Amino acid sequence: MRKDLFGVQETSPYDVLNKYDYLLVDINNLAYRAYYATKLTNSAGESTSIFHIPLKTLYNMIQTMQPKGVVLCWDSILGYWRKLVYPEYKANREKKGEDVYKIFADLYWLCDYLGFQQVMSEGYEADDWMAYLTAKNESCAVYSGDRDLFQLVDDSRKNCVIYPDKEKIIIEVDEAKAEELFIEPRLVSSYKAIAGDTSDNIKGVPGVGEKRVRLVLEHVNLSDWLSEESGTISPIWFDSAPVKAIEKITSCEATARKCFQITDLKHDHSPKDFSIFNKIQPKNRIDDFEEFLVGNGLSELLDISENFKVILSRMEPLFVGKP
Repeated sequence: MRKDLFGVQETSPYDVLNKYDYLLVDINNLAYRAYYATKLTNSAGESTSIFHIPLKTLYNMIQTMQPKGVVLCWDSILGYWRKLVYPEYKANREKKGEDVYKIFADLYWLCDYLGFQQVMSEGYEADDWMAYLTAKNESCAVYSGDRDLFQLVDDSRKNCVIYPDKEKIIIEVDEAKAEELFIEPRLVSSYKAIAGDTSDNIKGVPGVGEKRVRLVLEHVNLSDWLSEESGTISPIWFDSAPVKAIEKITSCEATARKCFQITDLKHDHSPKDFSIFNKIQPKNRIDDFEEFLVGNGLSELLDISENFKVILSRMEPLFVGKP
């Protein structure tokens, strides 16, 4: 809990973070939700939501949590390895214009100026980095509005997901809460591979919808089968076993395994720490922090910027592997 000017303790929606040591932030997810949900603009009519909301959210979380370390995880903007495996991946999404990439680059440099540890890898997504970091570090709180990341929840390692819902509150997702809101963490990747995911344009197995997948997963460990190159499904044959659904899955074996490849977050690889913005967006680097904020009508962020720099300078960087 924080204390106000009179020393009285005040509650914060982020108080649940106090029990964790490290904060991993899906910065793309946070930035996109800010960009599309709230329209704050500067005098030129350009969106500033992408700066204001993420930075204020990060500040409030860090002030409450007082973590040992914070890492902002970015998606690549030069394509994803998943598209090589599954070309249809995210093909339904509108292509971002140059203005959006410039705004994201500006946010990156703002966070760089403040002293955040940031990771980005050519061809990889923020999800890949967070999977890797939660495998290497315990007591991690992963902040994201993406339920795919529920598969990183692990009570034994004290790793959770901090999930912002539509009511502007956050939910601490442990294993029990993941099952209540969605499905058991260990089943997330199998579920998505079979049921599909319209937001990511993953088709899944035709004719096997969400309800049937849940029934199948009650009887079959699909993760083992999907991760193999061959083999058969060996369900527990109760009278209620969804035999027809299992037959459909096995008849689409190649598709199911390909979908599983891109939905299962790998924990055993180390993406190369490589900032794409350093390579293709150097002209967008922000050299005058104060001028940038004032010029974009974000003067109030000046009040927290120095606090940010002091707090972040005291943190220990998380090990992210060899670059």
